[in-house]
Amino acid sequence: MNGNIDFIVKLGGSAITYKDRFETFKSDQLRQVCQLLKKCQLLGHNFIVVHGAGSFGHHQAKEFEVNSGFHKAGGTRELVKKGFCETRLSVTKLNHIITSELIRQGLNAVSISPCNGWTTDNGKVCDDAVTIVTDLLSNGFVPVLHGDCVLDKQNGCHILSGDTIIKVLCIKMHVKQVVFLMDIKGIYDQPPNKPGAKLIKQITVDEDGEINLNINTSKAVTDVTGGVKLKLQCAIDIVTNSRKTDVLLCEIGSQAAQDVLLHSEMRDLEFTKIRARVLEL
Repeated sequence: MNGNIDFIVKLGGSAITYKDRFETFKSDQLRQVCQLLKKCQLLGHNFIVVHGAGSFGHHQAKEFEVNSGFHKAGGTRELVKKGFCETRLSVTKLNHIITSELIRQGLNAVSISPCNGWTTDNGKVCDDAVTIVTDLLSNGFVPVLHGDCVLDKQNGCHILSGDTIIKVLCIKMHVKQVVFLMDIKGIYDQPPNKPGAKLIKQITVDEDGEINLNINTSKAVTDVTGGVKLKLQCAIDIVTNSRKTDVLLCEIGSQAAQDVLLHSEMRDLEFTKIRARVLEL
């Protein structure tokens, strides 16, 4: 199946976990979004779930410098390998929690860990397991992927972010929308905790991938996957590559998130939409 996918939903690590509390997830937010996704299924939408790690995995990955790779680590290569294992143990723990809640809400959710089938070469994806995703969708399942540690041909190992996974899925499949559920309303012109920060409601991407906006982003100290900056670039790449996929970023649990995912009338316009510029003939 490489037909139309209604949407890929990304559950941001900060949206579903307390990033300042080691391996602690937000049970209310997770339950609510899983209930929302069940409503989407009942409406006939087909979709893929991808989630971040949040307080599951980021701490271990940073402590053991997993992203440096064990080929380059010299005398610490065994520590990096240990970190690879510890990080995977943590992120798969969260994946089990999320998949279990989806099943509890009545969805036929199936976990897919990228470590099995995805590899990188100096950080760039060179092998993927998209066929498994399409096969599951064709048979009525909901694939659930996550950011993960994967083997890297040049460096030994690499942290493959959920955002990068989404970008590959959008290249290989026909995806109508990508919806990032975050702990903030969308993309701001500067870090949202700064006075005067304004929500950017629409970002238009030119054919060359450029946007005519000055956006100052930040990331948490423990975020080893690039934070909001990578998310924004990922969204721009998706729109640039497909020209038909819109990317929406909104707050988990908000009316905007519900309206976007259910494709209902928009009652809450507090979100960011990133789309390709329509070329005039």
